[in-house]
Amino acid sequence: MKRGLYLKLAFTNIRKNKNAFFPFLLSAIAMVAMFYMLLAIELQSDGLYYGASYMSQILGFGVWVAGIISVIIIFYTNSFLMKQRTRELGLYNVLGMEKKHIAKVITWEIAIVAIGGIAAGLIFGIIFSKLLFLVLINMIGLDPKFSFFVSPLAVVVTVLVFGVVFAAAVLQNLLKAARLKPVDLMRETNAGEREPKAKWLRAFLGVVALGIGYEIALTTDNPLQALGMFFVAVILVIIGTYYLFVAGSIVLLKMLKKNKEFYYHKTHFVTVSGMMYRMKQNAMGLASICILVTMVIVVLSTTVSLYIGMEDEQRYRYPKDVSIAISCKEGEIQKPEQIAAQLKEATEELAQKMDVDIKSVESYVSYSKMYFREKGNCFNSSELVDYTSSDILNFQIMLTEEYNMLAKSSLKQKGDAPILIINKEEGINGSRIELDGVRIEVQNEGTVNEKFGNKLYLQAILLVSDYKEMDEICQKLNGKIKGEEEKQRFQIHKNYDFDLDGKWERKEAYGSQVKGYLKKKGIEDIYLVEDYYSTWQESLGLYASVLFIGGFIGFLFLVATVLIIYYKQISEGYGDQRNFQIMSKVGLANKEISQIINSQIRMVFLLPIIMAVVHICFAFPIIKNIMSMLNLTNVKLFLGCTVGTVLVFLLIYILVYKVTSRVYYRIVEKR
Repeated sequence: MKRGLYLKLAFTNIRKNKNAFFPFLLSAIAMVAMFYMLLAIELQSDGLYYGASYMSQILGFGVWVAGIISVIIIFYTNSFLMKQRTRELGLYNVLGMEKKHIAKVITWEIAIVAIGGIAAGLIFGIIFSKLLFLVLINMIGLDPKFSFFVSPLAVVVTVLVFGVVFAAAVLQNLLKAARLKPVDLMRETNAGEREPKAKWLRAFLGVVALGIGYEIALTTDNPLQALGMFFVAVILVIIGTYYLFVAGSIVLLKMLKKNKEFYYHKTHFVTVSGMMYRMKQNAMGLASICILVTMVIVVLSTTVSLYIGMEDEQRYRYPKDVSIAISCKEGEIQKPEQIAAQLKEATEELAQKMDVDIKSVESYVSYSKMYFREKGNCFNSSELVDYTSSDILNFQIMLTEEYNMLAKSSLKQKGDAPILIINKEEGINGSRIELDGVRIEVQNEGTVNEKFGNKLYLQAILLVSDYKEMDEICQKLNGKIKGEEEKQRFQIHKNYDFDLDGKWERKEAYGSQVKGYLKKKGIEDIYLVEDYYSTWQESLGLYASVLFIGGFIGFLFLVATVLIIYYKQISEGYGDQRNFQIMSKVGLANKEISQIINSQIRMVFLLPIIMAVVHICFAFPIIKNIMSMLNLTNVKLFLGCTVGTVLVFLLIYILVYKVTSRVYYRIVEKR
């Protein structure tokens, strides 16, 4: 055979099978374009502004995710194409074409898609990367004055990555064609026509896996535990979903079939039999759609919530506009008022220069230290080898008078016993606690005020009457730590927090200069200086890039979902051509046949989205806890974004169904 004939046959096959190849080409173009855009933007974003390294890391993570999803989509689509065309390839073999000739044809087919997809994808990627980069810059709030940028490195990497992926797809096709005999090639598309068997064990395992995954999501309250347990729950839910769709659906339909009164009915008979066939053929695809839909909703709802709720997250992290902590030297615990006076003078001087006003000043002394539970009320400052978040105790010491003033409470000590307030009732009970072997007699009362509370781990505050008592307890605790360096880490601090009033840019300038000004005024032992405004740009870049990547990943998941739905409709269309003929022969009218099959398609189509919504409902509590680790504590905002994402995706899902159904009906009408 002439070499040009293989290329001509490949073009002819693509043209005749355009319903299958054209979506494959479009998806390849979209994936190449998005991969290039993410990589080019990542290479251009590093050094864009102070703190942009976080954004660059997130974009880099997005590049990896986009690459992995692209590989999955290409291999899935390629497998579907091969399965649909096995009869055609078998016919080539019967008519005299050798396997090596068939191999050359299918190699050219993938090569044409690969060359077209990579070339067009790079063109679109280069064109739209500038636009999307400007969108990202606008989200961050920077001045969008950047020249057009084409990244040669991004082009080379994109070509190499997708070249390797398509080459692997070609190898997959060649291995499959080499293994199959002509008879197998002719019969493969009809494989699986027998009635499926009920696999009770898999169905049971699916229910168990799903139940355990749901239980983990509902019962994991601690945010630190939630992050690790979330991935365990995700794996269990994925396993459970696949088993329920593949085995559980067949078991349910078998049970309906055994119910003679229900099954031996004209409509029920056809419906149950048809659904059994559809679930056997499409269970894996439906489960994949369900998982992808769930991922889209989770990714988009969380990233949108983080971006919209950024102000709440920033304020949760920085309750006051400016927070200053000064370490009290040994023997100077009686001088916090003197330190407060120095801070007041320096901060007000800078405020006058920066044209801002200081208000809502909070001044207090505190001692903070992290402990790990040994057992009961006994804690140790040495980090344990094996511990959970419930074993971590953030311990503070404050004056009762100052705590009451800040928390607007009225706690009173009974005698000499300090007051212990804690944000969790379980775990610490009785009239004493032991820290590094130091026993402290206490009275338990109340819970930690939200101003000092922290949801990530156990939070306890010990209230004492005066500085002398605080100093004595601190010296006992620090005396148990060996080494001066360790002692210095846990000093008593004078905290001076306040808000600012004025123009945003003046407050931002104040926050960026306050630490240097304190040093200039001779204030030493500065332990910490934080402010709300000078970190805003960094936080905005972080959350904007998270939303940006979330949108990209969500779109990739959507592309994968649409492809699976589209190819599922094609597969069912060819299968229902035969079903129409069979049902016509047994006496059903065309109108009745259309109604039955349409109802089955709608039912099968809705199953993944219904199951995905169920997954989201059960996953909401654990995702909410994870979001609290990212300082998003506005549950109503997160709930609203989740519901909104579900509704928007439902509309898109229905639109996809309407569009892909047209292909299905065109195939069926050819019967």
